[in-house]
Parts: sequence; C-alpha cells; structure tokens
Amino acid sequence: MKKALLFAAIILGTFSIAQAQKGWEAGGWLGASYYFGDLNTNYDLSTPGLAGGIIARYNFNNRLCLRMSANYAKVMA
Repeated sequence: MKKALLFAAIILGTFSIAQAQKGWEAGGWLGASYYFGDLNTNYDLSTPGLAGGIIARYNFNNRLCLRMSANYAKVMA
C-alpha cells in the first residue's frame, strides 16, 4: 500500500497546472548521473554520481516568462 501511494504521489507530482498569474516560481531537482560514452563502454551502473539543480521562473503574463536554472552533475569515466 505504501508503494502504491508513493507511486501515485510521484506520478501526480509530475503534472503541472498552467498558471496565468504574474509572479515568481521556484523549484529544484535531485537525481543520479552516469557517463555513457567513448571512455566508458561497459555500462557499469555501480558508481552513480550526484546530480541536482535549482530553477526560478518569473511569469510576466500568461504567455511570457523568464526562466533561469543552474544544474550540477558529477560524472566519472
């Protein structure tokens, strides 16, 4: 039951409602980072890096906004 509630909260939390009002919005995210490329060809998922970011947005009206974000990810080859 707890897993079902957590899954429902994650799914419902990903949908956003359109805002037609002026003002600021802020948020953030946190996750894992991996490097898949020429230097890492074995797809080893045992050493994830940390990834995260912050987001700020100002809504001028219902059609125009200014969005700023800063992201960080640590990857290893």
